[in-house]
Amino acid sequence: MISTISEKMRNNNWLLLPVVTLSYLGLAKISFYFAEGGGLAAMIWPGAAVALAFILFFGYRVLPAIYIGTLLAAIINPDFLVTTPLDVINSPHIFLVAAGGTTQAFVTAWILRRLNLLEHDFINPAKISLFYFIAGPLCCLISATIATLTFYFFGMSSFINLLDEWVIWWVADSCSVIIFISLIFAIIKFDKKRKNIIITFASAGLCVALMISFIGQNWENERIDLIFEQKVNAAIDILNQFTSSHIALATNVKGFKRFHPNLTKEDFSLFAGSNLTQYTNVKSLSWIEKVSHTNKVSYEEELKRIHGNDNIELWAMTPDMTAIPPAKAESYTVVKYVEPYDLYKIAIGFVTNADLNRTSAINDAENTGDLVMTAPVILLTAPDAPTAATIYQAHFKDDRLEGFTAFIIQIDSMVQSILGSNSESNFYIELYDKEYGQDLTFRSFDDSKVDINDLATTSVEFPILNRTWVIKFIRTPAFIDGNKTSQPLFIGIAGMLFAAMVTVSIVILSGQRLYLEKLVAQRTEELEKANEAKSEFMANMSHDLRTPLNAIIGFSEIMKQEMYGKIGDKKYREYILDINESSEYLLSLINDILDFSAIDANKRAIEKEHLDPISLVRDCFRSLNPLIENKQLVTEINLNPDFPDIFADQRAMKQVFINLLSNSIKFTPDGGNITVHGQVTRNHILLIVTDTGEGIEEENIEKILDPFTRVENHPHLSQEGTGLGLAIVNALVKLHNGTVSIKSRLHEGTEVTIKIPR
Repeated sequence: MISTISEKMRNNNWLLLPVVTLSYLGLAKISFYFAEGGGLAAMIWPGAAVALAFILFFGYRVLPAIYIGTLLAAIINPDFLVTTPLDVINSPHIFLVAAGGTTQAFVTAWILRRLNLLEHDFINPAKISLFYFIAGPLCCLISATIATLTFYFFGMSSFINLLDEWVIWWVADSCSVIIFISLIFAIIKFDKKRKNIIITFASAGLCVALMISFIGQNWENERIDLIFEQKVNAAIDILNQFTSSHIALATNVKGFKRFHPNLTKEDFSLFAGSNLTQYTNVKSLSWIEKVSHTNKVSYEEELKRIHGNDNIELWAMTPDMTAIPPAKAESYTVVKYVEPYDLYKIAIGFVTNADLNRTSAINDAENTGDLVMTAPVILLTAPDAPTAATIYQAHFKDDRLEGFTAFIIQIDSMVQSILGSNSESNFYIELYDKEYGQDLTFRSFDDSKVDINDLATTSVEFPILNRTWVIKFIRTPAFIDGNKTSQPLFIGIAGMLFAAMVTVSIVILSGQRLYLEKLVAQRTEELEKANEAKSEFMANMSHDLRTPLNAIIGFSEIMKQEMYGKIGDKKYREYILDINESSEYLLSLINDILDFSAIDANKRAIEKEHLDPISLVRDCFRSLNPLIENKQLVTEINLNPDFPDIFADQRAMKQVFINLLSNSIKFTPDGGNITVHGQVTRNHILLIVTDTGEGIEEENIEKILDPFTRVENHPHLSQEGTGLGLAIVNALVKLHNGTVSIKSRLHEGTEVTIKIPR
């Protein structure tokens, strides 16, 4: 399927180029998700690996598509704030960043092709390491360097942050190239088993990296949450201080009224002036009296006389903030005095009865004698939003209601005290009365210009006197930017480094089996050639030596028997005997070498037939009888008459037992025992030669079957000779698909077992 799609794209630029562009753009969109909280660099950037892969597989003709893809990726970068075509034209930095990514892909592909690192079979550790070094850390310097210098030049990053941005960009690109180019190569180039291994481990490493990143981001979010919680708690403390100040003002008012039973405008003005200066969040202070309908006209005349204004009449306000005469009622609650008078004299004569919010609060204040606050209210001076709330206090003398004091607290002033001079430094605030509902909601921001849907919020229920405010604290972008760190991204980068190392390691390890197999095959071929040359050399030399030796043996035999006359001196006869014995010994050594060379070179042919092991062993003992009698050894063939035949080559088996029995005779002390017995299993016949000789040290048992091996002082390898006796036995038994095993104990004897298939 993949090869079919690849072939179609290879032959169709109209398909290839859009695929390249969209692939890069889609991967960039994913990468920006992991850049959250980290500035202009992303923790993971698979686009770099995909761009390189496209060039490696489809050639340099995809470069325009890669550039367009990187350019679009730069445009959609949320930190670049490029939203219109005019922004694109006026943002040369995005073109430079795109050029950096494209240049990196081009240079990487060019170097890899130049060094023939793309065509190798990815099993040589040195070449694999060089490939990853060039594709990752070396060439990824290009994009990181161009991008960070661009950010600095255009004022998008400070000099202090420049190194952090460069390191994050470089490491993220390097790790991403290593991980994702490995996954791409695994899918396209490697065999099924190796592909599955690489994909499994690389994906697992990447998942671990992402998990580490998410853990780091969660830590960062928890840290920011804690800071925000501290800010909210500080704001609540300020609001509590305001509540305390309101209670203190109410206490002052109560004491003032007690000492001024007949309150005048001048007295009220003096008291209000000094207290409003102290309690800056109080907007105004007023005195309200309850007037019956029968006294309405006379009370209006009194207000005109007090305030020197002939136009004063009692009035009320409609919901749309229009002044109207009050509706006829049994009594009216009327504002008699207000301070600061110059600002709020319009409130004189205001009847609160028409406002249910205010009327409810006044009635509660009269009935309970406590401070009672209204829900947020809309003032005539600020008709666009509820920016205040009124606190009422009832005053009695001899259980008779004298009137009410009302002071308007400024919600906007209280909130501004919480926010400080920079209103966007920490949070936006929404506030409404829980009982009254959200119809009257105060906002510290213009909701037509600020979108709070994606901003984190914390809601707090704040009790204030008789009311409960629901205050929503909303994190501002300035708060997030001011408190975030690059720590989560660096933690994520550490995870990416881990994933990259896992990927490189598994690519190398998965190729080691193939690499070692290839290396072993080469070495085996070389050794086989060397072994053949050795065997041929030994065979030739042995033949060349045997010819003159036969002549020496023949002539020395004639001289020993004095066939052509007596030899005069006795010494000559001794020398002739030594020459004859030495030549025969040397000939036996050469015969051993010839035998082993023939076997080793696979030139020893065997002709299998059914052999009676009892007769075979008896013949071998008979051949060695002079040696046996000379040492007065006791020999025994412990095989039942019905012991099964062995299917083997007669000459080879005779040579095997001659060698084994010769060793036993040679190293068994005078009067010792040599026994041959056997066992039969379902699939094998075992012939066992046991002697009571000196035995072999345990650490030397495994060595004595090797050719040309001579272990000092062990009895079953002659101290003189080639060390081929048991090696020939082992080789001849192997020709029959059998095995030779040895058990021995020093000074107790040796047991050699020949195991032949039935």
